[in-house]
Amino acid sequence: MGLHASAAVIAPDAHGDINSAMGRVAVINAGETAGFAAGEALGAAVGAARFTKHAKYTYRTIRKDGTGLRIEYPNGNIKDITSKRVKEYVPNTHPKAPPGTIQKVQFNNALPGTKGYKRPPTSKEIKQLKKR
Repeated sequence: MGLHASAAVIAPDAHGDINSAMGRVAVINAGETAGFAAGEALGAAVGAARFTKHAKYTYRTIRKDGTGLRIEYPNGNIKDITSKRVKEYVPNTHPKAPPGTIQKVQFNNALPGTKGYKRPPTSKEIKQLKKR
């Protein structure tokens, strides 16, 4: 019997407090309520993903400038930094876009000849780049 969730409900604890019941999720499936064991496992997985606040930093060697940095944030945003330019990407939210699709961000203060997709790095971004 497969579990096809149609809705998720947060269950309060014995004192009626929803905040302390984080991770207790009851999944309603075609009129049935799945056990709290499955709901707790689902809630723990969702809670772990929701509260991860660390970005993934990937340094690389590039031809001209020496070092590049790619920062992947937990919300799906990506920032690609070199000493001369910064490019940013955000998750594509179009309903027909495949999962994991990203789109470029256009900047107002773009570098000439880049169609608005590259901007100069800020001093904070240059410090991040030189931490390596």
